[in-house]
Amino acid sequence: VCWGNSPAPHDVALADIAALVLSAKPRFISFEACNPGHAHEHEVWKTVKVPADKVLMPGVLDTTTAHVEHHRLVTQRLQAYAMSGDCVMACTDCGFADPKLKDVAYSKMASMAKGAAALAAEPYAVARCKDMALDVALSAASPGEPSTMVLGRLANLREPMIPGSYGYTMNYTTALGKGSALQRRSNVAIFVPLDGPYEFAYGSKGQHKVTLRAGGLIVVPAGVNHSYKSTQENQSRILAILPGRPSGTGDEPEVPFKEATAEDGKGYVLAHDSSCRYLMSSCDGSLEFSWLRLARGKIQELPSSETVAVVLKGVVCCGERLGPLDVVKQPAFLSAAQDSLVLLIKSSLPHDMDFNFDQVQCEKLPA
Repeated sequence: VCWGNSPAPHDVALADIAALVLSAKPRFISFEACNPGHAHEHEVWKTVKVPADKVLMPGVLDTTTAHVEHHRLVTQRLQAYAMSGDCVMACTDCGFADPKLKDVAYSKMASMAKGAAALAAEPYAVARCKDMALDVALSAASPGEPSTMVLGRLANLREPMIPGSYGYTMNYTTALGKGSALQRRSNVAIFVPLDGPYEFAYGSKGQHKVTLRAGGLIVVPAGVNHSYKSTQENQSRILAILPGRPSGTGDEPEVPFKEATAEDGKGYVLAHDSSCRYLMSSCDGSLEFSWLRLARGKIQELPSSETVAVVLKGVVCCGERLGPLDVVKQPAFLSAAQDSLVLLIKSSLPHDMDFNFDQVQCEKLPA
């Protein structure tokens, strides 16, 4: 589907003909997608149902300019169309008509191949809140509480919604009634209230208390007794991030107790609007937590490090539209459809989770 390289009007909108194009017999569908007249039309495919046997070939190279697209830009453009599996293939906007640009054309094609390969290698995956059915059997944060396994693994080998691991287990939990039981863990535990405030109790008998607003985090050291409960009547969820060896095998040794004072607890907490990030480091690697604030229309490219993003507020896009409490693994970029708040979790921990994350140096650093 080509409107031509000429400056003539491109006055037939893709939205008007997309269904007609998909009804044609060809399986592979090439179309302009990156020049200034058509770059916005990736939005069309979010509302048009693409048959399973069709392959979209969006143009990721502008053939009217001698500028060579960076391979990361190619990756980003492709990800905007990556709706499922192998249904997207990189293509040029049109043919290279100027013979004087032979070397430029080959440089562009090389960048396209590199960008497409990078997207194929990225472990991009999404878990949607609406699909997160709570299951008592899956609880890793507090036994007996309804939970959803999002990422990582438990000793009972339940399958998470997002495959693979970045060295930690992530699950959503709902603390019912009076909240969780007083407990302590052999590794550091991180908790983030998602849609309402939570009260945390800590100390030998849970005698110290601190309330954490939705979106903030609390880092509980290994061996510290702790419990939590929602402070509102309606059920709200809390995110638990548990680095290191999974628990629940039934044969773990008793966790040594560590005392915590009321003053200690102040250092455990970090609010989402503190203008800080939280870095935890050990001999096995690190975990970093930060918050990304995106005004409507803003686009933020993310590094190709092992990052998981949790949408706390608003709506963002990364090739798919994500709303509150949706989770995306390894996004190349995020663009905001509304003013949004996103929790970013960056990890350099071993994927096999065969390590302890108990001797940890914690730092609150400028964002």
